[in-house]
Amino acid sequence: MLGAYAAAVVAPKVLFNLFVYGDLLEGERQHELIEGCARIATGVTTASGYTLVEVGPLAAIIASGPDCRVLGDVYAVDYDVLARCDVERGHPHRFHRDTITLDAESLTEDTLSGDGGDALRNGAAVYSYLMHANQVRGKRRFRGIGDWRQRLDA
Repeated sequence: MLGAYAAAVVAPKVLFNLFVYGDLLEGERQHELIEGCARIATGVTTASGYTLVEVGPLAAIIASGPDCRVLGDVYAVDYDVLARCDVERGHPHRFHRDTITLDAESLTEDTLSGDGGDALRNGAAVYSYLMHANQVRGKRRFRGIGDWRQRLDA
C-alpha cells in the first residue's frame, strides 16, 4: 500500500538560477544548451567586482576590482541542464561554477519576470561560470559594464 502512495508522489523539480553572459545568451552559439528554460531576468548586471574577459571565441567572468560589472540574463534551469552546461564548460577545470552577486539596482520591474524574479530580488542564490585570473592573463578585458554582445563594437 505504501508503495502505491510513494509512486504517486512526485517531488517538485529543483531549479537553479543561472546567470549567462556569453555564448549562452539568446542568439549566441550555445544558447541551445538552455533553450526552453525560463528566462527570469534580462539585462541585469553583476554587482561590482566581476570583469568580462574575451578568451578566444568564449567569454569568461573573473573576480576583479570594484569598478567592473557584467551584463547578462538569468535562467531557471533544472539539474539536467545544469549538468550539461557543467560538461560543456569543463567544470571544474576550465570554468568553475560558483555563486555570484547581482547588482540589486538592476533588479527592476523591467528586468525581472515571474516568481523567479521575486526570488532574485529576495536574495536567491545565482550561479555562473567563472575562470581564475591566472587563466586569462593577456586576454582582452571589458571595462565598466562588460557586454558580450558589444564585443565587436570596441
